[in-house]
Amino acid sequence: MFSFLNKRLNSSLVSKSSEVTEYKDTRLKCHHLIRDIYNHTSINNTMDTNKLWINYSSNYFTKKKILNEKKNKYLIKYEKLILTDEKIKELNKITLNCILFILSKRILEFQDLKTMIVMNIQVFENYDHLMKSLSEAISLSGKILNDEHDYDLEAFLQKTLETHSDNLIFLSKGLMKCEEDGWITKDEISKFLNRDIKEMILLKLICQHHLTILKSLKDTKGKSNSDEMIGIIHPNMNVSKLISHVNEFVNDMCFIKFDRTIPIKFITGEDIEFPCVPVILEYIITELLKNSSKAQIDNKAFDVPIQITILQNYNDKDNSTELEIRIRDFGNGIPPAIEDKIQDFNFTTTTSKELDKAMQDNIMPGEQVNNVSGMGYGLGIIRNFVDLINDGDFKMGNLYGYGVDCYIRFKA
Repeated sequence: MFSFLNKRLNSSLVSKSSEVTEYKDTRLKCHHLIRDIYNHTSINNTMDTNKLWINYSSNYFTKKKILNEKKNKYLIKYEKLILTDEKIKELNKITLNCILFILSKRILEFQDLKTMIVMNIQVFENYDHLMKSLSEAISLSGKILNDEHDYDLEAFLQKTLETHSDNLIFLSKGLMKCEEDGWITKDEISKFLNRDIKEMILLKLICQHHLTILKSLKDTKGKSNSDEMIGIIHPNMNVSKLISHVNEFVNDMCFIKFDRTIPIKFITGEDIEFPCVPVILEYIITELLKNSSKAQIDNKAFDVPIQITILQNYNDKDNSTELEIRIRDFGNGIPPAIEDKIQDFNFTTTTSKELDKAMQDNIMPGEQVNNVSGMGYGLGIIRNFVDLINDGDFKMGNLYGYGVDCYIRFKA
Protein backbone atom coordinates (compact mmCIF):
# COMPACT_ATOMS: atom_id res chain seq x y z
CA MET A 1 0.00 0.00 0.00
CA PHE A 2 1.30 3.44 -0.94
CA SER A 3 1.32 6.12 1.73
CA PHE A 4 -0.52 9.25 0.63
CA LEU A 5 0.55 12.52 2.27
CA ASN A 6 1.43 12.68 5.95
CA LYS A 7 0.32 15.41 8.35
CA ARG A 8 3.27 17.65 7.59
CA LEU A 9 2.65 17.56 3.85
CA ASN A 10 -1.07 17.92 4.46
CA SER A 11 -0.55 21.18 6.34
CA SER A 12 1.94 22.57 3.81
CA LEU A 13 -0.20 21.74 0.78
CA VAL A 14 -3.76 21.96 1.99
CA SER A 15 -4.14 24.41 4.83
CA LYS A 16 -2.09 27.18 3.24
CA SER A 17 -3.77 27.57 -0.13
CA SER A 18 -2.21 31.02 -0.58
CA GLU A 19 1.25 29.42 -0.41
CA VAL A 20 0.30 27.01 -3.20
CA THR A 21 -0.59 30.00 -5.39
CA GLU A 22 2.64 31.74 -4.41
CA TYR A 23 4.76 28.74 -5.37
CA LYS A 24 3.02 28.14 -8.70
CA ASP A 25 5.33 28.47 -11.73
CA THR A 26 8.19 29.83 -9.57
CA ARG A 27 11.10 27.44 -9.87
CA LEU A 28 13.34 28.65 -7.07
CA LYS A 29 10.59 29.22 -4.49
CA CYS A 30 8.88 25.89 -5.08
CA HIS A 31 11.98 23.69 -5.24
CA HIS A 32 11.91 22.81 -1.52
CA LEU A 33 8.14 22.19 -1.69
CA ILE A 34 8.57 19.80 -4.63
CA ARG A 35 11.40 18.07 -2.79
CA ASP A 36 9.09 17.69 0.22
CA ILE A 37 6.34 16.20 -1.97
CA TYR A 38 8.81 13.80 -3.55
CA ASN A 39 10.25 12.69 -0.19
CA HIS A 40 6.83 11.95 1.26
CA THR A 41 5.25 10.29 -1.76
CA SER A 42 8.37 8.21 -2.41
CA ILE A 43 8.55 7.24 1.28
CA ASN A 44 11.90 9.02 1.57
CA ASN A 45 13.23 7.86 -1.80
CA THR A 46 12.53 4.16 -1.31
CA MET A 47 9.91 3.87 -4.09
CA ASP A 48 11.11 1.61 -6.91
CA THR A 49 9.81 2.84 -10.29
CA ASN A 50 10.31 -0.65 -11.77
CA LYS A 51 7.86 -2.04 -9.19
CA LEU A 52 5.47 0.92 -9.13
CA TRP A 53 2.97 -0.34 -11.73
CA ILE A 54 2.93 -3.85 -10.23
CA ASN A 55 2.30 -2.54 -6.71
CA TYR A 56 -0.20 0.07 -7.85
CA SER A 57 -2.30 -2.20 -10.09
CA SER A 58 -2.46 -4.95 -7.45
CA ASN A 59 -4.85 -2.72 -5.46
CA TYR A 60 -7.57 -3.41 -8.05
CA PHE A 61 -7.74 -7.21 -8.11
CA THR A 62 -7.08 -10.42 -6.24
CA LYS A 63 -5.07 -13.39 -7.52
CA LYS A 64 -6.29 -16.98 -7.43
CA LYS A 65 -4.28 -20.13 -8.09
CA ILE A 66 -6.33 -22.54 -10.22
CA LEU A 67 -5.42 -26.09 -11.23
CA ASN A 68 -5.71 -26.90 -14.94
CA GLU A 69 -6.59 -30.58 -14.68
CA LYS A 70 -5.91 -31.32 -18.37
CA LYS A 71 -2.33 -30.06 -18.17
CA ASN A 72 -1.92 -30.75 -14.43
CA LYS A 73 -0.52 -27.25 -13.97
CA TYR A 74 -1.55 -24.32 -11.84
CA LEU A 75 -2.58 -21.03 -13.45
CA ILE A 76 -2.96 -17.59 -11.91
CA LYS A 77 -6.32 -15.91 -12.38
CA TYR A 78 -7.12 -12.24 -11.68
CA GLU A 79 -10.47 -11.48 -10.10
CA LYS A 80 -12.16 -8.09 -9.79
CA LEU A 81 -12.58 -6.46 -6.43
CA ILE A 82 -15.97 -5.12 -5.39
CA LEU A 83 -15.42 -1.37 -5.55
CA THR A 84 -17.42 0.24 -2.77
CA ASP A 85 -17.50 4.01 -2.31
CA GLU A 86 -14.92 3.68 0.46
CA LYS A 87 -12.65 1.57 -1.72
CA ILE A 88 -12.90 4.12 -4.56
CA LYS A 89 -11.93 6.92 -2.15
CA GLU A 90 -8.91 4.87 -1.10
CA LEU A 91 -7.95 4.19 -4.74
CA ASN A 92 -8.37 7.89 -5.57
CA LYS A 93 -5.80 8.72 -2.88
CA ILE A 94 -3.41 5.98 -3.99
CA THR A 95 -3.67 7.14 -7.60
CA LEU A 96 -3.02 10.78 -6.77
CA ASN A 97 -0.13 9.81 -4.50
CA CYS A 98 1.55 8.00 -7.41
CA ILE A 99 0.92 10.92 -9.77
CA LEU A 100 2.42 13.39 -7.26
CA PHE A 101 5.45 11.10 -6.90
CA ILE A 102 6.06 10.84 -10.66
CA LEU A 103 5.49 14.54 -11.38
CA SER A 104 7.72 15.72 -8.52
CA LYS A 105 10.44 13.24 -9.54
CA ARG A 106 10.38 14.44 -13.15
CA ILE A 107 10.48 18.11 -12.14
CA LEU A 108 13.47 17.55 -9.84
CA GLU A 109 15.31 15.79 -12.66
CA PHE A 110 14.60 18.73 -14.98
CA GLN A 111 15.89 21.10 -12.30
CA ASP A 112 19.11 19.09 -12.14
CA LEU A 113 19.81 20.02 -15.79
CA LYS A 114 21.95 23.03 -16.63
CA THR A 115 19.93 26.25 -16.75
CA MET A 116 20.79 26.80 -20.43
CA ILE A 117 19.23 23.41 -21.27
CA VAL A 118 15.97 24.14 -19.44
CA MET A 119 15.87 27.53 -21.20
CA ASN A 120 15.55 25.76 -24.56
CA ILE A 121 11.94 26.43 -25.60
CA GLN A 122 11.11 22.77 -26.29
CA VAL A 123 12.70 21.52 -23.07
CA PHE A 124 11.04 24.29 -21.06
CA GLU A 125 7.65 23.47 -22.55
CA ASN A 126 7.93 19.95 -21.11
CA TYR A 127 9.07 21.34 -17.75
CA ASP A 128 6.21 23.84 -17.75
CA HIS A 129 3.65 21.10 -18.46
CA LEU A 130 4.96 19.11 -15.51
CA MET A 131 4.77 22.17 -13.22
CA LYS A 132 1.19 22.92 -14.23
CA SER A 133 0.13 19.29 -13.76
CA LEU A 134 1.78 19.25 -10.33
CA SER A 135 0.01 22.47 -9.34
CA GLU A 136 -3.34 20.94 -10.34
CA ALA A 137 -2.51 17.70 -8.51
CA ILE A 138 -1.64 19.65 -5.31
CA SER A 139 -4.93 21.54 -5.48
CA LEU A 140 -6.82 18.28 -6.02
CA SER A 141 -4.99 16.54 -3.17
CA GLY A 142 -6.25 19.18 -0.74
CA LYS A 143 -9.85 18.46 -1.66
CA ILE A 144 -9.38 14.69 -1.48
CA LEU A 145 -7.53 14.83 1.85
CA ASN A 146 -10.26 17.05 3.33
CA ASP A 147 -12.89 14.63 2.01
CA GLU A 148 -14.58 17.29 -0.10
CA HIS A 149 -17.02 16.23 -2.82
CA ASP A 150 -16.66 19.00 -5.43
CA TYR A 151 -13.54 17.67 -7.15
CA ASP A 152 -13.42 16.05 -10.58
CA LEU A 153 -10.63 13.46 -10.59
CA GLU A 154 -11.81 12.07 -13.92
CA ALA A 155 -11.33 15.46 -15.62
CA PHE A 156 -7.88 15.85 -14.03
CA LEU A 157 -6.73 12.41 -15.26
CA GLN A 158 -7.99 13.13 -18.77
CA LYS A 159 -6.29 16.54 -18.84
CA THR A 160 -3.02 15.03 -17.58
CA LEU A 161 -3.06 12.47 -20.39
CA GLU A 162 -3.72 15.17 -22.98
CA THR A 163 -1.09 17.55 -21.58
CA HIS A 164 1.70 14.97 -21.78
CA SER A 165 0.62 13.13 -24.94
CA ASP A 166 3.54 14.13 -27.19
CA ASN A 167 6.26 15.20 -24.76
CA LEU A 168 8.92 12.81 -26.12
CA ILE A 169 9.10 14.30 -29.61
CA PHE A 170 9.63 17.91 -28.56
CA LEU A 171 11.84 17.06 -25.60
CA SER A 172 14.11 15.00 -27.87
CA LYS A 173 14.36 17.81 -30.39
CA GLY A 174 15.21 20.32 -27.67
CA LEU A 175 17.88 18.13 -26.11
CA MET A 176 19.41 17.39 -29.53
CA LYS A 177 19.70 21.14 -30.14
CA CYS A 178 21.36 21.56 -26.72
CA GLU A 179 23.79 18.78 -27.64
CA GLU A 180 24.67 20.65 -30.87
CA ASP A 181 25.37 23.75 -28.75
CA GLY A 182 27.61 21.77 -26.39
CA TRP A 183 25.45 21.96 -23.27
CA ILE A 184 24.81 18.21 -22.94
CA THR A 185 26.36 14.99 -24.25
CA LYS A 186 24.65 12.17 -26.15
CA ASP A 187 25.17 9.85 -23.20
CA GLU A 188 23.53 12.35 -20.84
CA ILE A 189 20.61 12.73 -23.26
CA SER A 190 20.20 8.96 -23.42
CA LYS A 191 20.14 8.60 -19.62
CA PHE A 192 17.75 11.52 -19.17
CA LEU A 193 15.33 10.35 -21.86
CA ASN A 194 15.41 6.78 -20.56
CA ARG A 195 14.21 8.02 -17.18
CA ASP A 196 11.71 10.37 -18.80
CA ILE A 197 10.22 7.64 -20.98
CA LYS A 198 9.84 5.16 -18.12
CA GLU A 199 8.29 7.69 -15.74
CA MET A 200 5.96 9.17 -18.36
CA ILE A 201 4.86 5.65 -19.35
CA LEU A 202 4.05 5.06 -15.67
CA LEU A 203 2.15 8.34 -15.43
CA LYS A 204 0.05 7.47 -18.48
CA LEU A 205 -0.61 3.89 -17.37
CA ILE A 206 -1.81 5.05 -13.94
CA CYS A 207 -3.98 7.82 -15.40
CA GLN A 208 -5.44 5.56 -18.09
CA HIS A 209 -6.11 2.75 -15.64
CA HIS A 210 -7.92 4.74 -12.96
CA LEU A 211 -9.75 6.84 -15.56
CA THR A 212 -11.06 3.63 -17.15
CA ILE A 213 -12.16 2.39 -13.71
CA LEU A 214 -14.03 5.64 -12.96
CA LYS A 215 -15.73 5.70 -16.37
CA SER A 216 -16.71 2.05 -16.01
CA LEU A 217 -18.31 2.72 -12.62
CA LYS A 218 -20.21 5.67 -14.05
CA ASP A 219 -21.44 3.67 -17.06
CA THR A 220 -22.55 0.67 -15.00
CA LYS A 221 -24.09 2.42 -12.01
CA GLY A 222 -27.11 0.38 -10.99
CA LYS A 223 -26.36 -2.29 -13.60
CA SER A 224 -24.38 -5.51 -13.57
CA ASN A 225 -20.94 -5.11 -15.11
CA SER A 226 -20.24 -8.03 -17.45
CA ASP A 227 -17.04 -6.44 -18.83
CA GLU A 228 -14.14 -8.67 -17.81
CA MET A 229 -11.56 -5.88 -18.05
CA ILE A 230 -10.14 -4.51 -14.80
CA GLY A 231 -9.37 -0.96 -15.86
CA ILE A 232 -6.74 -1.44 -18.59
CA ILE A 233 -5.90 -4.95 -17.33
CA HIS A 234 -7.27 -7.98 -19.19
CA PRO A 235 -7.43 -10.90 -16.74
CA ASN A 236 -7.59 -13.55 -19.47
CA MET A 237 -6.15 -12.21 -22.75
CA ASN A 238 -5.81 -14.53 -25.75
CA VAL A 239 -2.23 -13.67 -26.67
CA SER A 240 -2.26 -15.03 -30.24
CA LYS A 241 -5.37 -13.00 -31.14
CA LEU A 242 -3.69 -9.83 -29.93
CA ILE A 243 -0.55 -10.66 -31.96
CA SER A 244 -2.64 -11.40 -35.08
CA HIS A 245 -4.46 -8.09 -34.68
CA VAL A 246 -1.15 -6.24 -34.32
CA ASN A 247 0.26 -7.99 -37.40
CA GLU A 248 -2.69 -6.83 -39.49
CA PHE A 249 -1.92 -3.27 -38.47
CA VAL A 250 1.82 -3.65 -39.17
CA ASN A 251 1.10 -5.20 -42.55
CA ASP A 252 -1.16 -2.28 -43.44
CA MET A 253 1.76 0.07 -42.74
CA CYS A 254 4.17 -2.13 -44.71
CA PHE A 255 1.82 -2.31 -47.69
CA ILE A 256 1.42 1.46 -47.77
CA LYS A 257 5.15 2.13 -47.46
CA PHE A 258 6.75 -0.86 -49.25
CA ASP A 259 3.87 -2.41 -51.24
CA ARG A 260 4.63 -5.67 -49.40
CA THR A 261 3.29 -7.63 -46.44
CA ILE A 262 4.93 -10.32 -44.31
CA PRO A 263 2.92 -13.30 -42.95
CA ILE A 264 3.24 -14.72 -39.44
CA LYS A 265 3.02 -18.34 -38.31
CA PHE A 266 2.25 -19.58 -34.80
CA ILE A 267 4.49 -22.52 -33.91
CA THR A 268 2.64 -23.24 -30.67
CA GLY A 269 0.51 -21.54 -28.03
CA GLU A 270 -2.44 -20.21 -30.06
CA ASP A 271 -4.85 -21.18 -27.28
CA ILE A 272 -2.90 -19.59 -24.40
CA GLU A 273 -4.71 -16.97 -22.34
CA PHE A 274 -2.82 -14.82 -19.87
CA PRO A 275 -3.48 -11.82 -17.59
CA CYS A 276 -1.81 -8.73 -19.02
CA VAL A 277 -2.20 -5.08 -19.95
CA PRO A 278 -3.12 -5.23 -23.67
CA VAL A 279 -1.83 -1.71 -24.37
CA ILE A 280 1.63 -2.70 -23.09
CA LEU A 281 1.81 -6.00 -24.93
CA GLU A 282 0.38 -4.42 -28.08
CA TYR A 283 3.08 -1.74 -28.13
CA ILE A 284 5.89 -4.26 -27.58
CA ILE A 285 4.63 -6.64 -30.28
CA THR A 286 4.03 -3.75 -32.70
CA GLU A 287 7.61 -2.53 -32.41
CA LEU A 288 9.09 -6.02 -32.77
CA LEU A 289 6.91 -6.97 -35.75
CA LYS A 290 7.70 -3.62 -37.40
CA ASN A 291 11.42 -4.34 -37.09
CA SER A 292 11.09 -7.96 -38.24
CA SER A 293 8.82 -7.11 -41.19
CA LYS A 294 11.09 -4.33 -42.42
CA ALA A 295 14.15 -6.60 -42.07
CA GLN A 296 12.52 -9.34 -44.14
CA ILE A 297 11.34 -6.86 -46.78
CA ASP A 298 14.89 -5.48 -47.02
CA ASN A 299 16.14 -9.08 -47.30
CA LYS A 300 13.45 -9.86 -49.94
CA ALA A 301 12.12 -12.71 -47.75
CA PHE A 302 8.58 -11.75 -48.67
CA ASP A 303 6.89 -15.14 -48.41
CA VAL A 304 8.72 -16.50 -45.36
CA PRO A 305 6.48 -16.17 -42.29
CA ILE A 306 7.75 -14.64 -39.08
CA GLN A 307 7.55 -17.42 -36.49
CA ILE A 308 5.71 -16.82 -33.21
CA THR A 309 6.08 -19.18 -30.25
CA ILE A 310 3.95 -18.65 -27.12
CA LEU A 311 4.66 -20.62 -23.94
CA GLN A 312 3.07 -20.60 -20.51
CA ASN A 313 4.73 -22.23 -17.51
CA TYR A 314 4.06 -22.53 -13.82
CA ASN A 315 6.99 -21.56 -11.61
CA ASP A 316 7.05 -23.74 -8.48
CA LYS A 317 9.71 -21.61 -6.77
CA ASP A 318 7.57 -18.51 -6.31
CA ASN A 319 4.13 -19.91 -7.09
CA SER A 320 3.68 -17.84 -10.26
CA THR A 321 2.63 -18.30 -13.87
CA GLU A 322 5.06 -17.15 -16.54
CA LEU A 323 4.42 -16.17 -20.17
CA GLU A 324 7.15 -16.27 -22.82
CA ILE A 325 6.83 -15.07 -26.41
CA ARG A 326 9.49 -15.66 -29.06
CA ILE A 327 9.41 -13.75 -32.36
CA ARG A 328 11.79 -15.17 -34.98
CA ASP A 329 12.42 -13.37 -38.25
CA PHE A 330 14.49 -14.19 -41.31
CA GLY A 331 15.72 -10.71 -42.14
CA ASN A 332 19.44 -11.57 -42.38
CA GLY A 333 20.24 -10.57 -38.79
CA ILE A 334 22.02 -7.55 -37.34
CA PRO A 335 25.43 -6.60 -38.81
CA PRO A 336 28.26 -7.17 -36.30
CA ALA A 337 29.33 -3.52 -36.55
CA ILE A 338 26.11 -2.31 -34.92
CA GLU A 339 25.06 -5.34 -32.87
CA ASP A 340 26.33 -3.83 -29.61
CA LYS A 341 24.50 -0.55 -30.29
CA ILE A 342 21.17 -1.83 -31.58
CA GLN A 343 19.51 -1.79 -28.15
CA ASP A 344 20.96 1.57 -27.16
CA PHE A 345 18.38 4.27 -26.72
CA ASN A 346 18.14 6.72 -29.64
CA PHE A 347 20.14 4.44 -31.99
CA THR A 348 18.54 3.98 -35.40
CA THR A 349 19.50 2.56 -38.78
CA THR A 350 16.84 4.72 -40.47
CA THR A 351 17.98 7.20 -43.13
CA SER A 352 17.76 10.92 -42.37
CA LYS A 353 14.83 11.39 -44.77
CA GLU A 354 12.88 8.58 -43.09
CA LEU A 355 13.92 9.93 -39.70
CA ASP A 356 12.33 13.32 -40.42
CA LYS A 357 9.07 11.53 -41.23
CA ALA A 358 9.36 9.35 -38.14
CA MET A 359 9.88 12.42 -35.94
CA GLN A 360 6.40 13.54 -36.98
CA ASP A 361 4.84 10.08 -36.77
CA ASN A 362 6.37 8.85 -33.52
CA ILE A 363 3.72 8.60 -30.81
CA MET A 364 3.93 7.46 -27.22
CA PRO A 365 2.68 4.05 -26.08
CA GLY A 366 -1.05 3.59 -25.73
CA GLU A 367 -1.73 5.67 -28.83
CA GLN A 368 -1.71 4.76 -32.50
CA VAL A 369 1.77 4.03 -33.85
CA ASN A 370 1.91 4.69 -37.57
CA ASN A 371 5.52 4.56 -38.71
CA VAL A 372 7.49 1.48 -39.76
CA SER A 373 10.89 2.61 -38.58
CA GLY A 374 11.91 5.71 -36.74
CA MET A 375 14.00 7.45 -34.18
CA GLY A 376 15.57 4.49 -32.42
CA TYR A 377 13.06 4.69 -29.58
CA GLY A 378 11.45 1.30 -30.31
CA LEU A 379 13.82 -1.07 -28.50
CA GLY A 380 14.54 1.50 -25.80
CA ILE A 381 10.84 1.90 -25.03
CA ILE A 382 10.35 -1.88 -25.15
CA ARG A 383 13.06 -2.29 -22.50
CA ASN A 384 11.34 0.28 -20.30
CA PHE A 385 7.93 -1.32 -20.79
CA VAL A 386 9.25 -4.79 -19.97
CA ASP A 387 10.96 -3.41 -16.84
CA LEU A 388 7.56 -2.29 -15.58
CA ILE A 389 5.90 -5.70 -16.05
CA ASN A 390 6.07 -8.29 -13.29
CA ASP A 391 9.65 -9.67 -13.45
CA GLY A 392 9.76 -8.76 -17.14
CA ASP A 393 12.72 -9.67 -19.32
CA PHE A 394 13.60 -8.84 -22.93
CA LYS A 395 16.41 -10.51 -24.86
CA MET A 396 17.58 -10.66 -28.46
CA GLY A 397 19.41 -13.50 -30.16
CA ASN A 398 21.18 -12.50 -33.38
CA LEU A 399 22.49 -14.83 -36.09
CA TYR A 400 23.96 -12.61 -38.80
CA GLY A 401 23.10 -13.87 -42.25
CA TYR A 402 20.02 -15.66 -40.94
CA GLY A 403 17.77 -13.60 -38.64
CA VAL A 404 16.92 -12.41 -35.13
CA ASP A 405 15.06 -14.04 -32.24
CA CYS A 406 13.36 -11.71 -29.74
CA TYR A 407 12.22 -13.10 -26.38
CA ILE A 408 9.72 -11.40 -24.06
CA ARG A 409 9.04 -12.97 -20.68
CA PHE A 410 6.96 -11.83 -17.71
CA LYS A 411 4.88 -13.22 -14.85
CA ALA A 412 1.21 -12.93 -14.01
